[in-house]
Amino acid sequence: NPAPSVGGLFSSSDSVARKKGALIERELQAMEAEITNVHPSAKIVRQETVTMHQAGRTRAGLKATAEFDEFVGGKQQPVVSETYLFLNGDWYVNYRATYPKADSDAAALRIGEFMRSLNWK
Repeated sequence: NPAPSVGGLFSSSDSVARKKGALIERELQAMEAEITNVHPSAKIVRQETVTMHQAGRTRAGLKATAEFDEFVGGKQQPVVSETYLFLNGDWYVNYRATYPKADSDAAALRIGEFMRSLNWK
């Protein structure tokens, strides 16, 4: 999705950085609201800043983690839903992964591999 413009002719780099930070936080809050609207029992259990190393670059972003019960693998069970959000120029880059909570360790490895494998400019 394209991000709203935050710069102007007389904007300082600090001002632009603050505005971009506020934009990405608002976008993540909207994504959290989507999860809790679709899954009313979902609880946002963590929000954090993250870094990702991809194609020789380090990218900073935000991550929200939600937990809820979902029918997966033929049974109702606790799941974890992770939303990663990065701002790349004028565009948001979003990754979302949902998996059984019992598979958290394996999921963390696979999610990291997947995110590093995609090269976006």
